[in-house]
Amino acid sequence: MKRHHFICSLLAASLLTTPLWNTQANGAAVFTDIEGSYAKDAIVRLQNEGIITGISDGRFNPAGQIKRQDFAMILAKALKLDISNVPSSPTFSDVPANSYAYASIEAVYQAGLLNGLGNGKFGSGQTLSRQDMVVTLMRAMGTDVTGKAASLTFKDSSSISDYAKDAVGAAQEAGFIVGDRNNKFNPVLQADRQAVALTASRFLQAIEEKLTTQPEPTPVPETEPESEPAPSPTPSTTTNSGGSSSGGSSGGGTIPSVPSDITAPSVNVNQIFFNDNYSGTQDQLWGEAGAVSEAGAIIKAYPWKDLNEDGKVDSNELNSAIVLGESLSDGSFAAGDIGDYPAGKYRFIMTATDKAGNETARDVASLLKIKLVHNEQPVLDVEAPMVDVSKFKVIDNYNDTFDQIEGDPGAVGEENAIVAFYKWTDLNGNNIVDEEELASPLLLGPSQADGSLPPTILLNLPPGDYRFVITAKDQAGNESPRDTAHVFTFTLVKGEAPVDIPTAASSHFGFDGKEDKTKYLQTEYQNLPFTLDYSLGEEFVDGTIEYSTDAFKFSVDDSYVINGVPYSIDDSQISNDGHTLKLDKLNSGTGTIVTLKLGNKMNDVRKQYDMFIRVDADGNGLAKSEYAEDRLIINFTIFG
Repeated sequence: MKRHHFICSLLAASLLTTPLWNTQANGAAVFTDIEGSYAKDAIVRLQNEGIITGISDGRFNPAGQIKRQDFAMILAKALKLDISNVPSSPTFSDVPANSYAYASIEAVYQAGLLNGLGNGKFGSGQTLSRQDMVVTLMRAMGTDVTGKAASLTFKDSSSISDYAKDAVGAAQEAGFIVGDRNNKFNPVLQADRQAVALTASRFLQAIEEKLTTQPEPTPVPETEPESEPAPSPTPSTTTNSGGSSSGGSSGGGTIPSVPSDITAPSVNVNQIFFNDNYSGTQDQLWGEAGAVSEAGAIIKAYPWKDLNEDGKVDSNELNSAIVLGESLSDGSFAAGDIGDYPAGKYRFIMTATDKAGNETARDVASLLKIKLVHNEQPVLDVEAPMVDVSKFKVIDNYNDTFDQIEGDPGAVGEENAIVAFYKWTDLNGNNIVDEEELASPLLLGPSQADGSLPPTILLNLPPGDYRFVITAKDQAGNESPRDTAHVFTFTLVKGEAPVDIPTAASSHFGFDGKEDKTKYLQTEYQNLPFTLDYSLGEEFVDGTIEYSTDAFKFSVDDSYVINGVPYSIDDSQISNDGHTLKLDKLNSGTGTIVTLKLGNKMNDVRKQYDMFIRVDADGNGLAKSEYAEDRLIINFTIFG
């Protein structure tokens, strides 16, 4: 007896004695998450028959993918297969006897409905493709599908596996399945739970109609020629409300088409980022988890120029798509090359195309803006900055005040190099700088754009002769040699302070009424106003306070307060392209607080900057000398 004849007999024995569908619902609880499912009626019907169950908490999870072992259980229950007579030893190595689906898998295998994947494995835990679903259900129909591959008219028929072509062709010819809106079957697309429920209910209904409408066969003597079978009615084809075709079964009922996926994945451009690489290398786009709503979708980037400047994406404004790769299970995708772009601003329309061919809308909702700044690959810096010790000089202050050092333009060969000051004692008298003869360095701060070094605190040194080695270390970590060519010699003569002493240092200064010497601000962000407070160390007579920093620019919107009296700032007090502010003609007693009120300050560079404060209690050129000890730090960083 041929296998499909055996299956027909099996179905006849079970289905003709027990109706497949109840004429009335049995009152089983309806799942809470199927209201919007296209397969709602089929799900309810199969639930009422006890053929399908939910996952938890009264949910069916209609869009979830079906596993092969769960599909076997649906078949076993729907066909009322005998699951009590199972082998003592498992047929498949990945379905042990204690598996919840063991009896069902053995039953459908013995019935010839569902086979393994080879190598003794059933494929437990794996999902079910659309072509495997159709193959299995056509076996359940007991239909001879031989040669039916010739009936296939799907555009992607060539993508159907050879073992499935006849079954899919027979199903299409019978009108059990139709293509999607592009007339594609999508054979390897994973079947979801609602599609299985709907398709299974249609096939099982067709089986019942087929078996209940056939007359009971009359035995015929073997000597008589076998009578010709009555021709089956040609399946009628109708058009549903959605415009797609659906075929009727030979039993006269109308079998709706198998639903296809028509929903495109969503793209969250806020989870997509770029790698700004130098010229000669590809720039890239990549996505964090949640960038795409579906796994296995093909991610594309369309370069867009709004030619008519209407803010809408017209098809003629998009360049060819750049394919970036496939989304992972968490919706992320790995970095994909977009091209070697020069520095500039660019816009891309990001889309995702799922396995059913649905692509995200190409509109401004999927617009990604990026700004590239890198151009030529920088040459590897292996050279240390040049240091010209002849351009350094010491400010010889009196005892109880710190001596200072400053460098003229050209003192250092690079900007932002850290100048270090090593005290040197020639212990062996060989006039060679040995490493063990150097004291720990004093870090004097970064060099300026012109190679100069602003007046910087040195030490409170007594009068005498001194030798220091001056070096500079650049951002790449290259430091100039610590040798005799970089020895700086100087003499200090000032001891006890005369009557006319330098301006005294502030007893307290800092940000926002505190003695905090560092202020943290955000890059590329509107920072809240803040204050800088400076306590005068002595009485001021037409004195000055000068603030200087590269962190931001001072403006006429800033102001200051002395003894509760507010003062405005005008352009004459601002110099150095806005980076220096000088308050002059200050008259006040010792301990007076000068509060500098600063508005929104911005900077695009994440970096630490110095702010220097220079004061003179009685103005330039008079008895008191300038005091430039006080330094603050402005740190632009990224918060959050």
